[in-house]
Amino acid sequence: MTSVSEKTIEKVKVAMLSCLETQPLHKVSIKTIAEKAGISRQSIYNYFPSKEKIFSCIFDDLLEELMEEIEPILKNFDENSSTLISQLGFTLIQQNADMVTLLFSSDADHLCYDRLRHHASRWMGNIARNHGIIIDDPGYLEYAVEHVTGSGYHVMKRWLLNGMPYTPEEMSKIHSHLMSFPLLQGMMVQE
Repeated sequence: MTSVSEKTIEKVKVAMLSCLETQPLHKVSIKTIAEKAGISRQSIYNYFPSKEKIFSCIFDDLLEELMEEIEPILKNFDENSSTLISQLGFTLIQQNADMVTLLFSSDADHLCYDRLRHHASRWMGNIARNHGIIIDDPGYLEYAVEHVTGSGYHVMKRWLLNGMPYTPEEMSKIHSHLMSFPLLQGMMVQE
């Protein structure tokens, strides 16, 4: 059974996506979101301190869905895993193309990037923990996360906004080739 809180949060997220159909995030107001959701502004503020948090929550929901799918892969990560993870990511984008297009077209790259970076850091940390790998240089890890996030985000966005001219399988091969396994090996030292 869904609680009143869960229903309200879902209404707010749906209303935000509806607003993004006609305007970029910086032009969306909490008042407009509340009107579309059929609730008061105060009700929104009970759950979200800002429209940016609503946006981030929507993006996080998508990334959490991906996290659930890749968790078993992260536990047995090897040189072939990045291609599979990439394919799952591109497939998820394809399956949610309308919503992701709204997010990627909302003039909120900084929020998309921030959330993707947060999750990429978690994924890389899980790989290290699952394999008993010690991060020898945390600074290198930060650069690796930035690299994976930046290139990954821009490749996904370009692919989607260009009409997905390649299949998720083809994109995963392209992306995995560019994001080769040695990147991960370079930041980690086995004990």
